[in-house]
Amino acid sequence: MNGSKIVPMPRIRYDGSRSMRDVLAGLKHPAVLEGFIDAWPARTRWTPDFFVERYGEHEITVETSQLSPTPTRPDLYLGARRYETARLGATIRAMQAQGSARTAYITYAAIYSTAPELKDDIVPLHEQHGFPGWMPRWLRRRLVLRPGFWLGPEGISSPMHFDRHENLNVQVYGRKRWVLFAPEQSANVYYRQRRDLPVIFSPVDMSDPDPVLFPRVQSAPRHDFVLEAGDVLYLPPGWWHYVESLSDSINVNYWWWSPRAVRTFCRVELASLWQALARRWRRAADTAGKPMSMPR
Repeated sequence: MNGSKIVPMPRIRYDGSRSMRDVLAGLKHPAVLEGFIDAWPARTRWTPDFFVERYGEHEITVETSQLSPTPTRPDLYLGARRYETARLGATIRAMQAQGSARTAYITYAAIYSTAPELKDDIVPLHEQHGFPGWMPRWLRRRLVLRPGFWLGPEGISSPMHFDRHENLNVQVYGRKRWVLFAPEQSANVYYRQRRDLPVIFSPVDMSDPDPVLFPRVQSAPRHDFVLEAGDVLYLPPGWWHYVESLSDSINVNYWWWSPRAVRTFCRVELASLWQALARRWRRAADTAGKPMSMPR
């Protein structure tokens, strides 16, 4: 991207002197944590073939697209997105057979409810490390969301958006490219420039940004990096991100509440409410700008 400013991604290597809680407590910006999950059984066990062989008959919710391949342009992606229930093994084999026609992606699946033993292969990072040590365990459990299970094929992507919660994203298997923009860059990624999109989505197709429609994104500072197997990405609320699988990939993510997450959530809810009211007003007005209830 001509004129783009790539900011190096901070990386913090585990050296035994600081726990993940200590590291997270001092972070206000995204960072890649290396070496913190090397002891996880999932690191050596979890592959697409493992899930086909061990959990192939499990039913799981799959995100699919009515367009092939799944669009990277946000409005087309959202318009074509559908969800269906399917067997895990058949879904993975179909993903692997689709090639460039990819249309399926397992996103934030609740696999641990039907296969609770898989929790033994991972660690609840948000519950253990996302809060101060003095916070009681019962309160931590109230402030965390369930771990998410993600499995997708090479080439699948997620359009640029931001999340409301604190996020730790673990690359268990495979590799992914991430592009991040700070919340301060919202104007440069054309935040709320498309009123037909949910407020958390940017209209920019980051797989091939249009320099005519979106010139400001070309020079906006960003992180552009690869998350390798064994890496953990810390992503604060409100940070824009575009994600592209560079291989078949398996991820576990952890969302949790914090004061910053609450502020982001409230901002999103207020913006969504305003956008909904604006749409309703436009529908209630004719081409002359009169409310439909007024006499002609």
